[in-house]
Amino acid sequence: MKKKDFFTIIVKLFGLYLFVTTLFNIIPSSLQYWASESEWFFRLIPLAAIFLAVSLVTLFLFYAHKVTTFLKLDKGFEDEEINFGSLDAEKILHLGLIIVGGLMFLDNLPLLLTNGYLALKDSVQTTFDATGTPFGTQLDYAYLWSSGLSVLSGYLILTNYRWLATWLLSRNELTGKPKI
Repeated sequence: MKKKDFFTIIVKLFGLYLFVTTLFNIIPSSLQYWASESEWFFRLIPLAAIFLAVSLVTLFLFYAHKVTTFLKLDKGFEDEEINFGSLDAEKILHLGLIIVGGLMFLDNLPLLLTNGYLALKDSVQTTFDATGTPFGTQLDYAYLWSSGLSVLSGYLILTNYRWLATWLLSRNELTGKPKI
């Protein structure tokens, strides 16, 4: 395998991880910040963050070859080829997807369990203050949904890594259409 192909796979894996992080962490937190701000100028900051994240995802997923060339990731090595033995590009991508999916699953599982416990605790709360609000409400449901969707995404990546690897390897870098 050529070094350029290897680094292109690494950039695509990073783009996939950034896609899921953008979808379930950056966009919800930015929209929550956007909704809480009253000044129009400060509302532009989370929208700019979303735009930047989506632009980077697009760049890393669909133009990974150009990113590798621009950053000169394949330069400075003695050999042009990397010898991985019997590992080809698809198997390396399989391994990377398993790592990305596993990290997403394991990083967000404790948050999901904690937020799920707090949601259960809030739903059975029987002590109220004078205004009728339950005592000890500590849960923000956005974090519950975000961690739940991240765990689900990690699980789906882990269970569908073969299909994802085939899809990522079959995309044409310039048009995004399947290779012929």
